[in-house]
Amino acid sequence: MSLRNKIIISFAILIVIVSISSIYVSNNISNIKVNVDKLTHEQYQGITVLLEADRDSYQSNVAISQIMHLNDKEEIDKLIKKGVLDNLT
Repeated sequence: MSLRNKIIISFAILIVIVSISSIYVSNNISNIKVNVDKLTHEQYQGITVLLEADRDSYQSNVAISQIMHLNDKEEIDKLIKKGVLDNLT
């Protein structure tokens, strides 16, 4: 076998290996994209709902704490009515 044929066969083998590797990597990248989209749209929505619920719980605890430290019954009634009306609108 001549030197020229050996070089051509070596380059051909390298081209085949690089092509197969590129296809494999491209396939894995598209699978990663699908998995990231799935995480974003399905599983992180539950976290968002949980964070909103936690925030609402904290706000209600602060409101209860503020009302408990008030001594004026009229002021308490006024704050409760305002809170109810704010939530209805």
